[in-house]
Amino acid sequence: MNQWMPFLAEQVGGRNPMRLPAWLAKPLIGEFGVALMTSVRGSSNAKAKRELGWTPSYATWREGFRTGIG
Repeated sequence: MNQWMPFLAEQVGGRNPMRLPAWLAKPLIGEFGVALMTSVRGSSNAKAKRELGWTPSYATWREGFRTGIG
């Protein structure tokens, strides 16, 4: 989240997202929400590529944000 959210905000002309310490965010979004924002790792598309012959439309998420938003 800390990598793609500021980039997405920039692409749509928004301000950088506000950062909150986990202890302050927990009462607002719960323990699961804090975990989702801080420790959940990205997923791999390797299996879809390997088993289905799938290829992504964009080489990177940055390229997808740039192209897909415009």
